[in-house]
Amino acid sequence: MIKITTQHDGNSTMIRIEGVLDANALGGLRHALKAVPEAQRVTVELAGLTAISPEGRGFLMALDAIGCKLIGASLYISRLLEEV
Repeated sequence: MIKITTQHDGNSTMIRIEGVLDANALGGLRHALKAVPEAQRVTVELAGLTAISPEGRGFLMALDAIGCKLIGASLYISRLLEEV
């Protein structure tokens, strides 16, 4: 189960993820990202993320690589994102 909320603030957008980010949940995250106006900075808050699948990990790493800021991850999630 996942909950994704979006908050627009001027020239930036915050997307909050709560729950488990697995292959089934990626569609909701993609939808939220498509709704962000171009040229806005995107921050993804991971404080409520409790688990992540390899597909979810890969997607978040791709977001990081294109300049999205990932914040608030637990130590567990942070370690998963750092693994090679």
